[in-house]
Amino acid sequence: MLFLFGLFASCSSGRHSQQAVIKAMHHYDQSLILQDEAKIAACFTPDGDLGTVAHGRDSIQQFLTRFRNIKVIAQQSVVEKVTLYKDSVLMTGTYKQSDIILPKDSITVSGSFTATWFWIKGKGWHIKKMFTTPDH
Repeated sequence: MLFLFGLFASCSSGRHSQQAVIKAMHHYDQSLILQDEAKIAACFTPDGDLGTVAHGRDSIQQFLTRFRNIKVIAQQSVVEKVTLYKDSVLMTGTYKQSDIILPKDSITVSGSFTATWFWIKGKGWHIKKMFTTPDH
């Protein structure tokens, strides 16, 4: 669940290629480290889904405000597979995130993710749906 807060060059990469989508994913990861709710939400399509907990950019941004007591120390996504079809991509991989839960606890979460990306003309790759499955 923390990766939902903690899951992705920019979201507006300029090409239809696997590398451009991977670059957008790295931008998402950097946005998570910065903990900028607006920037994270902007990585999604206007009607994007963050798991089943938030639908649409405003809802995603509002959901992320719940985690202000968490400081993201490290966020890494490893993309394992990218399937590109015209203006959409199905991406799978793994993630690992290290956090400090203020004031002094720490936690590391990891698992797998599945993301569907869509190309928005003039704006680049954006996440339509992001689902995570934590390791047990």
